[in-house]
Amino acid sequence: MTSDIYAGDSACLSYESCFEDAISQYNDGKLNESLEEFRFLADNREDINNPEIAGISLFMAGYIIEGLGMEGAEIYLEQVVSVYPLLSDYALFKLAEIVERHRGPAEAAELYKRVYDSYPDSGLQKKAMLRAAKAFLTAGNTKDSRENYRIFLKSYPKDAAVPDALYSIGMSYLQDGNDADAQEFFTRLWLYHPVSKAGRSVKTMIRLPLSAGNIYKRGESFYDAGYYEDAIGEYKKFLSLKKGVSKTKKKEAFFKIGMSYSKLRMLSEAEESLEFFLNRYPYDDKTPEAVYWLGRNYLRRGKEDAFISSSLGFLKNYKKNERYTEVLYRLGNIYAVRKNIDTAVSYLERVIKEYPFSSYASDSLWKKGWILYKAGNVDGALRVFNKIINDPGEHAYTSQAIYWRAKILEKTGDYQAMSEGICQLCSDYGRSFYCLFSGYYYDVKCPSPENTHPYSFDFSQDRPVLREVEGVGMGFSSDHPEDQSLARIRLLIYLGFRDEAIVEILRLRNGISDDKDKAIMIASLLSSLGEYNRAMYTIRPYLPSGRSENSYDIDSRLWPLIYPAGYSVLISEYAVRNNLDPYLVYAIIREESWFNKEAVSSAGAIGLMQLMPGTAARIAKDSYAGRESLFEPEVNIALGTRFFAGRLKQFEGNIFLAIASYNAGPEAVEKWITERDGVELDEFIEDIPYKETREYVKKVFRSYMEYHRLNKENTRIDTL
Repeated sequence: MTSDIYAGDSACLSYESCFEDAISQYNDGKLNESLEEFRFLADNREDINNPEIAGISLFMAGYIIEGLGMEGAEIYLEQVVSVYPLLSDYALFKLAEIVERHRGPAEAAELYKRVYDSYPDSGLQKKAMLRAAKAFLTAGNTKDSRENYRIFLKSYPKDAAVPDALYSIGMSYLQDGNDADAQEFFTRLWLYHPVSKAGRSVKTMIRLPLSAGNIYKRGESFYDAGYYEDAIGEYKKFLSLKKGVSKTKKKEAFFKIGMSYSKLRMLSEAEESLEFFLNRYPYDDKTPEAVYWLGRNYLRRGKEDAFISSSLGFLKNYKKNERYTEVLYRLGNIYAVRKNIDTAVSYLERVIKEYPFSSYASDSLWKKGWILYKAGNVDGALRVFNKIINDPGEHAYTSQAIYWRAKILEKTGDYQAMSEGICQLCSDYGRSFYCLFSGYYYDVKCPSPENTHPYSFDFSQDRPVLREVEGVGMGFSSDHPEDQSLARIRLLIYLGFRDEAIVEILRLRNGISDDKDKAIMIASLLSSLGEYNRAMYTIRPYLPSGRSENSYDIDSRLWPLIYPAGYSVLISEYAVRNNLDPYLVYAIIREESWFNKEAVSSAGAIGLMQLMPGTAARIAKDSYAGRESLFEPEVNIALGTRFFAGRLKQFEGNIFLAIASYNAGPEAVEKWITERDGVELDEFIEDIPYKETREYVKKVFRSYMEYHRLNKENTRIDTL
């Protein structure tokens, strides 16, 4: 007969059941009750004969005691350091935090230092270095503080905390009365990290005026960070100086002012600046790039003659430039727009024949077929489409060619062959835009691909929370480093140490070789913690390409990682407010940023929905909190959904036009509608002049359909 074990007033059948009950109480927020049981287990650890339960109970007892503001946590945490290696570094770090609060920074600094000295493989390395340095500085030990900050800067030269470290070193010198050395670090901050909070805070601490070279460097830092308006300001300030302005930097400043305006889509200013640069530096090594971007700018402004003239000059003068084939291709496009078919085809043929291995060769072959199709040359178009379809290798445009071949068959009245073509398309390229689109555009019944719903998941929750400590009582400890790392990660997640768990996961990811199962496991952990972007990049190498990518023959475990349901609470809320389908918002975020809330595009678009600061300011009006606020998921989603809803209303509910306008701007889409009045929807999409926008529409629609499919919901799409 088994006697009960008493933990306080509660009885349990075994130590294992007491442990499970303690975990349950903790997860339910009953901290005092869970503490009583963890304390009981910790105090009776020698009788338990289970090192996992004993070690975790010791840690949890100390952790909860400290969290409740009670005394006695150190007794438990000190024992963890000596008896439970899996959490010893975290117990020591927690001890250091307790000591810092109760006994002062000097003693705590030594404990933080002990963490990174004693545990070189710990995910706490970076954090411990910074905390030690800060504690030394607070204690007045400026020498050791600087030494620790310098160790950090050497170990993590590109870390986001670098500006704060530089600032603290500068402050340590000020504390010593050494203004000269303090100036060195404050100036480094001002020049190299101007967009950081620390960089902005030293404005009143540096000696002004700066040299011309330093002003130029500050402009470079703004430019590299995507702060183009600030970059323009610094470059202009640099150019206004009469002394210390080198010819090389002067030239670079003029060039980057033009490029900054171009990236900001300030087209008139970009044109003026790039033309000025070319007039001043007609034979510089930057000249080809300036000519190229000026041509792109002309095209954006609708100045076709200027674009053609600029492009012809480019072809004449820069035959070995890497953009040569692209310019040929763009000329073919513009002549096609002008309905000068022979000239358009001649430029595309040059790319196909003279540069067969160029990335633009396949683009040009497809474009040739499309131009012939639009011109009514059905036989010529069919020859091109068949050539693409019958290519023995993988061709980027195969699904398109199959679709438009079927379209030609429809136009010629061969409906049976058209239906067979659509079914072939969906058999071989079931996940392509063209198959998914044809499902809503054609009334063709094809056999459904096998396993069309390989995975379904609940969008009502923002993400699962990993609370299970798998392996307790089943050999949680292991001599294998990878198993140890995984056990530690699960424990950290369980304990609520999210940031530390992410660091450990990324360390584990860096150590795996070509192992899909481990990659999926790591990606799943990252996704469970809300790191959707990192999860997607983790499994990206294991996504199939070519035909298999467009089919449903994919490991079912990949689906929720490829199409994550991130930020679902926010997306649902703001989608409802703006009368949008949440799955469409998911699709836009997926294609805009891959769920990276910190994303900044080369054009300066920010955050999950890639908003330009100027656009966000117009939407938010008086409530706009500045560029940095766009990195906050709620702000970004709120403004992004409002902007998209406006575009959807503008285009009378047509999602394809709204999606296109989200990428290219509503003015451009209005212009295309006017130019293509009366064309069918599929032809309108295929004929969008901007390749980026054309592909963007297809990608967003494809993701939209996948989100609905994975949630097993049908979608109705209105057409033009």
